[in-house]
Amino acid sequence: MIGGYHYAGQVTALDSTFTQCGVTREYGGWNGVDGQLQTPATLATLGNYATDHTLGLFSAQIDNDTYWLQLGWYTGIISNGPVPPLCFYPNCVYRNSTYGYYIENQSPSGYLVEDFGPAALGSARTSDMIYNASSGCWEAYLSYGGSVSFQDCKEGAFHSGAMWATSEMLSQSGVAAGLPTSYFGTTNPNTNAALRLHGGNGWVSWNGSLSSYGTETFDERNTAPKYTTSRLSSCCWDFETYLQ
Repeated sequence: MIGGYHYAGQVTALDSTFTQCGVTREYGGWNGVDGQLQTPATLATLGNYATDHTLGLFSAQIDNDTYWLQLGWYTGIISNGPVPPLCFYPNCVYRNSTYGYYIENQSPSGYLVEDFGPAALGSARTSDMIYNASSGCWEAYLSYGGSVSFQDCKEGAFHSGAMWATSEMLSQSGVAAGLPTSYFGTTNPNTNAALRLHGGNGWVSWNGSLSSYGTETFDERNTAPKYTTSRLSSCCWDFETYLQ
């Protein structure tokens, strides 16, 4: 089925399995995720940039996916309802035939999405999200080690969640949203660009040897369109996503 949301990526889970189309057994016991996100070298083709999108993202899914804090790159539209020409902050961001960086937040206070400037083709950026016990806030850093790009201080007792690293495609036009090859993480585990999770023991490599449960890989390689995830190394579980 072409219409609606499609995903190719990985999520912290109760076991390490592959699932077709959707996530089934999230594990919400981590409080941070970081690593390198790389935009595709070519632009994703969308049926309608005002209704569809392609994203590469990290997400902290909080309170069983009721709320989330998400960052990454995008093209097309990200919105909780408005569409061009009524696409404005804080409810909508829109890019026609360019990539940009964004942060999206759904909290008990409502919905917000913000554009953080252009993202060049094939560009790599190391970003992170973490719950800061000192501030009592979930914090998003588009540039690792830089200043806080966004804070969510409205989650109350929810100090952990399920961590996602994924490509997301939305088609409301009836045309399959394109997904040129995009990359998550790196093959060197001794760098902040590697995919990592934050828990009770600090930052750890996001690989097959997690201290708490496992990682679920999910995509749609067995249906049409064939959105696919391919693991690139065993040390770091870095991966690429693409449309076959």
